Amino acid sequence: MTPDLMEELVSTLGGVVEHVLITELREGVYYSLLRVRDALGRSHELDARPSDAVALAVRVGCPIYVEDDLFEEVAQEVEGPPED
Repeated sequence: MTPDLMEELVSTLGGVVEHVLITELREGVYYSLLRVRDALGRSHELDARPSDAVALAVRVGCPIYVEDDLFEEVAQEVEGPPED
């Protein structure tokens, strides 16, 4: 799977996935950035499909963030379980 390959590439090259940022929703399509720190300590932002980026984040245990404006636009309140 693509996230498995991404994890292997990053780790083989001595890098670390720092976080995923879901950046926007345009015409029904979400966009995201993947921040990776390379073996020399430099950070890089890479465009990534949100589905792949989130799957990678779960595999490596890094944070997943959502831009504040996007969150305000798409967030929905979810009711919790009944209180009994």
